[in-house]
Amino acid sequence: MIKVNHKNRRIAIIDPVGIKAGMNDYDTALCNCLCLSGFTVDVYSNFNHDSTTANFLNTFKNSKSGKMFSGFRIIAGYVKALFRCKKPQSDFLIFHLFDVGLLDLFGIGLGKFFGFRIILIIHDVENIDAKHLRWTRKLILKNLNYKKIVHNNFSFNALSELLSGSGMKNVFIVPHVNFVHLNKATNQTAPKELLRAAEKKYVLCFGQFKRTKGIDILIQAAVHCKTDFNIVLAGKPRDISANEIEKLIADSSADNKIIRIVRHISDEERNYLFRKASVVVLPYKKVYESGVLITAMSFAKPVIASDIPPFREMIQHGVNGIMFRSENKNSLTDELDAFFSGKYDEKKIGESAIQYMESRHSASQIASAFSVLLNA
Repeated sequence: MIKVNHKNRRIAIIDPVGIKAGMNDYDTALCNCLCLSGFTVDVYSNFNHDSTTANFLNTFKNSKSGKMFSGFRIIAGYVKALFRCKKPQSDFLIFHLFDVGLLDLFGIGLGKFFGFRIILIIHDVENIDAKHLRWTRKLILKNLNYKKIVHNNFSFNALSELLSGSGMKNVFIVPHVNFVHLNKATNQTAPKELLRAAEKKYVLCFGQFKRTKGIDILIQAAVHCKTDFNIVLAGKPRDISANEIEKLIADSSADNKIIRIVRHISDEERNYLFRKASVVVLPYKKVYESGVLITAMSFAKPVIASDIPPFREMIQHGVNGIMFRSENKNSLTDELDAFFSGKYDEKKIGESAIQYMESRHSASQIASAFSVLLNA
């Protein structure tokens, strides 16, 4: 493991998303990794966090106002954060990239204009490929950054199809931070929707609901399961509405075993849901990385996941997780029944999952990876 002391070097994380989509946990964990490397770390986002090793500054204001006003708040947040980064001077700025829109271009471009070295953590290659004009993508990915980070080989290969030749020379694979610290948290609250079935075992399907997340596969699989359990759908809809989710359930005969918590989930409720779940299911059709998988394994929970490439990179079937054939409801039915009929050692799989997190996604591993890329 390479250890480089970055004492007297300063790095800032610029994150307008933050607590709105659970990125506060990612930022906090990443901050700990960077501090381990010797950096002084500043986090500019929309949440507060008590830390003796880093500075957390609430520069992006949360608002329920319309898109236009929200955009102005993000611009104001970028300006405020980047001016603060000049005194004292940051050596590097980290931006999370889920998109390559005009707001992203403004923040990253302003950082480049001020002379900072920009590090991009690219979380969603699909959005970058599909949603926006090529010129914004080219500017952000080829001209306005110092280094780029992805979290797995699948994302690296997908990005290489967008960026030819020299565009890939400064791309590095750095493991996703683990969330083992959440498993040690004592704060938890049971969602009120769970009260009617508090004692019954449940499968947890958690996160922002998208069409590619395979909720339809899970609902269809549940209809044919012979074992007795509930399914908890917990999270906010993204590109599928709550009404569409209700229709999927209504069209099946699984209504009596599906508990819907289709809204924002607080950190305390999240802790409860993961801690009490028997197993976490990820029936995804396509994804580039999954914070839900990282969270489940960090809570030492068994997962039942589709066998798509990013999951195959992390899960060894029957050892630290369980896999089923992607988009195959019968395969998912079989694995759910196998799990609840005792075919798998639930405790042993959970222990292997958290061991994987602590060995392959540890703070020291990520600190070492950052040292490599910043000195490459």
